[in-house]
Amino acid sequence: MMKTNNFTAIGSAALVTATLTVALFLPGFVNAGNDSDIANARIAQPKLVSHGAQLTLAAAGNRVFKAGDAPVFELTATNTTSEAKELSVRVYMTASAPQNRMSRMISFPANLWEKTCALSLNPHETKIITLKTDAKLPANNTIDVLLAPVAGNSSVESSAQSPATYSLPIVALTYSTLVSTPEPSEATPASSRGE
Repeated sequence: MMKTNNFTAIGSAALVTATLTVALFLPGFVNAGNDSDIANARIAQPKLVSHGAQLTLAAAGNRVFKAGDAPVFELTATNTTSEAKELSVRVYMTASAPQNRMSRMISFPANLWEKTCALSLNPHETKIITLKTDAKLPANNTIDVLLAPVAGNSSVESSAQSPATYSLPIVALTYSTLVSTPEPSEATPASSRGE
């Protein structure tokens, strides 16, 4: 048989727990109406900074590419310093297929296209280079276009004396060629179709 003191202790513990739960989680729900400000905020364009230069990549004509397209990009390089700069950047495009739920193996991105660009920039100069790819985007893939600074003999794409080495890349652009499959609809029984 429980005493009144036990009921009071249990009730107090429940009340404290409820109060803490509301205090911790309620502010997020109260401010839920302000999400429109977050949705309207623009995400900054990814930028690679290398040797005092800023490099960005965009689709030519602001196109959104789909399966079967051979993308054309514009590489913008800006020298932010008061000195002339010589640098190289590697631009490459990968495709990742959706992970098979039944497979234990991780699917790695496939390299679709790449180009190494050697750049000479005068102080505070900006150059825009058009890059035409020869790879058509495969269907049902996530496409990433990456920028990576090149160290070593940067003026030559492949050199027997000093092979180029690559630093960590940034993802400059991402596209999806995934095709959404329609949900299967319920079959109508033959008797209801008048057959």
